[in-house]
Amino acid sequence: DPIELDLVSYSILIKACVNRGSLWRAMHILDEIMPSNGIEPDVVAYNTLLYGLANVGDAPTMKEYFNKMHSKNIAPTAETVEAIVRGLLNLGDVATAITVVQDCFNQYSVLPPYTTHLKILE
Repeated sequence: DPIELDLVSYSILIKACVNRGSLWRAMHILDEIMPSNGIEPDVVAYNTLLYGLANVGDAPTMKEYFNKMHSKNIAPTAETVEAIVRGLLNLGDVATAITVVQDCFNQYSVLPPYTTHLKILE
């Protein structure tokens, strides 16, 4: 019998795809495969994908997935903010990175790790 995958297993698959640079496949797992198997992605799955998108500086897609998290009532964590800020800094968009940190603190009371603040100051 095939192995039944759970939320953790799918999150690991998403991380493997991100680490190998297969972001399309990671998005496919998150958007289609997990829901079709009755599993809703959690903040860890979204954060993993956001880190991958940040590494390539795909700000529009990061925004899309952040909005999906919000629409599913998944609260962002410090890692969520860190990933988004990293992606914006990779693009050289310091002003938007600062705005994201401020907005996430004002709306969700979430701040990224202090190292993210240091990267903004750099």
